[in-house]
Amino acid sequence: MVKKYRVSVDEIKPLDVGEEEGFRGVDSRLLISDETVGSESACLFRAIFPSGAYHGKHVHLKSDELLYGLSGRALQGIGDTEYEIGPGVAMIIPRGEVHWLRNDFGEPFEAIGIYPDALNFEDTDQHLVDKK
Repeated sequence: MVKKYRVSVDEIKPLDVGEEEGFRGVDSRLLISDETVGSESACLFRAIFPSGAYHGKHVHLKSDELLYGLSGRALQGIGDTEYEIGPGVAMIIPRGEVHWLRNDFGEPFEAIGIYPDALNFEDTDQHLVDKK
């Protein structure tokens, strides 16, 4: 049942994604979406990448991705460049840009992100480029 306006991360199950979608060890939950609160404009997610976790090279064809680091550190790749992302660091990944994220550090990385042009994960039209 869709609740309006408020949702807790503990009420949302992690996305059912794994190696086939390029994910390893990631806990990603769609907090604000069409299914959780009936969003008609955007999708907000929370992701935790334990040490060694990654989301392989992929592209979203129908939405940009906005990412904001809450705790820990990770490497966010976009195109041919990797950037360190951590607490207080925000990034934009334009639609159509190949990108990936991996945690090579000893502590979990936690972030929130927004797909401003999608109501849920499927709406981003993600395509895997490489699992590593």
